[in-house]
Amino acid sequence: MQTILLIDSCPLTRECLSTILRVKGYRVQSAALISQAKTMIAKRPPEMIITEIRLPDDNALNLMRWLKSDPKFAKARICMLTNAPAKKPIMEAIELGASKVILKSKFTIAGFIEQINAIVSESAQAAAGSGTQPAEQSELRYLLPEPATDPALALKAIKPIITRSQLNAQLEELPELRTFAKPIDKVLQAINSPEIAIELVADLIKIDQVLAMKVMRTANSSTYAGTEDTLTLKDAVLRIGLEHLGELIAEIQSIDPSDPGHAHLGGLDHALFWEHALSVALCSAKIAHQCQSLDPQTVFTAAILHDIGRMVLLQSFPEQYAQVLDQSHTLGVSLELVEKRLLLSDHTQIAQTVLGNANLPKDLVDAIANHHTPPAKLGTKCPKSALVAATIELADRMIHAMGIGSSGSRAIAPTEELFILLDSPSLNIETITAGLGEEIDKMRSMIFGSGQSQSMPSNPIAPAFDRAFHPLYITMDPEHDAIGHWVMSHRDNGGDQACGQSPAPNIAIIHARQAKDRQALAEKLIEAQSKLTPTPGAGPLPVLILSPTGKIALPDEVLTRHPSMHLMTPFSVLHFEQRVNDLINGLIRPQENWTPRKSA
Repeated sequence: MQTILLIDSCPLTRECLSTILRVKGYRVQSAALISQAKTMIAKRPPEMIITEIRLPDDNALNLMRWLKSDPKFAKARICMLTNAPAKKPIMEAIELGASKVILKSKFTIAGFIEQINAIVSESAQAAAGSGTQPAEQSELRYLLPEPATDPALALKAIKPIITRSQLNAQLEELPELRTFAKPIDKVLQAINSPEIAIELVADLIKIDQVLAMKVMRTANSSTYAGTEDTLTLKDAVLRIGLEHLGELIAEIQSIDPSDPGHAHLGGLDHALFWEHALSVALCSAKIAHQCQSLDPQTVFTAAILHDIGRMVLLQSFPEQYAQVLDQSHTLGVSLELVEKRLLLSDHTQIAQTVLGNANLPKDLVDAIANHHTPPAKLGTKCPKSALVAATIELADRMIHAMGIGSSGSRAIAPTEELFILLDSPSLNIETITAGLGEEIDKMRSMIFGSGQSQSMPSNPIAPAFDRAFHPLYITMDPEHDAIGHWVMSHRDNGGDQACGQSPAPNIAIIHARQAKDRQALAEKLIEAQSKLTPTPGAGPLPVLILSPTGKIALPDEVLTRHPSMHLMTPFSVLHFEQRVNDLINGLIRPQENWTPRKSA
């Protein structure tokens, strides 16, 4: 089978031509840049290269000179498929040995295939005339993937951008937090309504984290504190009283959504941040309803405040926090780790300090401060609040996986351990997501109205793949795997709709949470592949393995049959996108003269 390397900066062009060539029986690899193409050629020279003349990082003429300079690559036939209108580069390509030049302006599928077949035929005749025969194609095998590198290691080279004294001074003189004017106005309207209802006022306050923070702080202050802690917003409203509550809410300063300096404070869209907090609170309460030992109202109160520490950082250090977001997104490192490195404290530690100083109940503060603590350590870190903290973290990871709002984090994290800790037989991905979007829309519309509810900004963070993304997702626990929910939500839904067929998978994503599952996952992959209809000309299915260590692999005999890569969990959307693009673009090439790894 002839291997063709296709080089073009346009993803659609690469996708279409690759499909055409594979249907005709060719093995196709593709690249968007000359630098990528050189890497692929060096690993395994193709029999033919189809390339545009001008690429973003170089031009094909320089590639042809590079090929001619090395005897290993000199036999590759070159076909130029170009939009270039000038004759000079076309003539130069012919002088350098291009077999064909096809103008995109005169492109037809039939003509394209005819000319590619002609090049292949000429190559075969030349080989026969010289007395050489093409070598028998051996079974394709691939090197085992290198373990993934922890992206957090890059933080060692970065210095803090504030001092400890600056951080402490700001926290000691913490100004009042601000929020949108509409939540403030809605609460004041409800308080001043002739048909006032305590439940409605509490429901409106609990939607907004800044309002909730101020009301809970006041209700637990020495002025209002009773013999028992106030754990829910409804109890807080009752304790303060509506008259004083109106004065309290009226003091809160508002954010102007039309002012970019307010709407994107600290580099984060405040509307998306607001929506994230509300969505996590609603999701947490829904989880709590399915866990007999949890009070949904208490859980909602803790969850609406789960990112209050980040709100403090955003409004106290807007310029510095913009740098934190930039480093996290650029490096693909957890936002909490970057906060701790650059600001010397993460948002959970800030929340613990601020809420503790505000005299909020200790168990509530512990749950908020430890919601990012690994599940296995929650029983030690906050034994009384472990289940509330786990509920908030599960909701947080689910909302990220569903792509609702934005906390600033671009990480997708596993959820299986949290489900195990909560130990509720009825709790799974489906029972959490069912109807959740409608609940969020309903609560959002209480503040912004049903008409404006639809105009809230959507989360702009989604992976961008070079080609259509048709994943085969394999996991040991599909009912509790939020990563799988996220992966499948980004698959390309195109296909042969007339025949009711889904597109064949072009990549396998395997979630290997535990090393003991290696063999079982391999068997699932083999079984899934056996049910697929082979695509003419398609090579082995690329495999991306997700694991907490970045090195849990399938058995060698299975993995060497696939181009594969590792990725650590949790992972950034950026790193997932990069790995998938490398695999579906064919950057992992077969190994020549492959021999099995010897057992120790």
